[in-house]
Amino acid sequence: MKFSQLLVNTLETGKTTQVCGEINKSVKCCITSYNSADSATVAVESKLKEKLIEVFKKAGASVIDLPYEELSGLYIFKEAADRLKAEFGEAVKNEAIKVDKPVFKMYSQVKGDMYDNAGEIKASLFDYLYMPSRNDLVIHNMMKNCINTFVEIGCGTFLGRLARKADSGKRVLNTHDLAGISAAIKLAN
Repeated sequence: MKFSQLLVNTLETGKTTQVCGEINKSVKCCITSYNSADSATVAVESKLKEKLIEVFKKAGASVIDLPYEELSGLYIFKEAADRLKAEFGEAVKNEAIKVDKPVFKMYSQVKGDMYDNAGEIKASLFDYLYMPSRNDLVIHNMMKNCINTFVEIGCGTFLGRLARKADSGKRVLNTHDLAGISAAIKLAN
């Protein structure tokens, strides 16, 4: 089974969820990332990608095909996550694979809230495979917790654009690798 990912913009995520639910009766389709109130990333079986694009456009959305996007947050990975948890869960639980309390503030990508301890990280480690990313909640909660500068590490600027969309007064810096992070941090201060 081959999947494609689509970025669905300018359509309320509730409507996007509804469309995916209707399509999902005949073909695998789901939201893999909630980005903002009117933006979501959707995974669909490739054979029906064009049909789904047409449905979203008729609903008033702008749709961008994401041909090289990695696939995660897809509910059909639940079985794989359960197998991995069975295989490695005890190692994580018994500290053979050590997870420490975060040194810096760290937010759960699948819940959107801040981790307070290592136990929460361990409990949700395998959720990242099959649960949708909640970028909308992460950005909202970071802003609620008075974070004013966002540093995005990686080859894109997507999360930075989401932060600016939520509040244009926030500062967003981007770096492509860990080597450039010290320069980004100096700019942030």
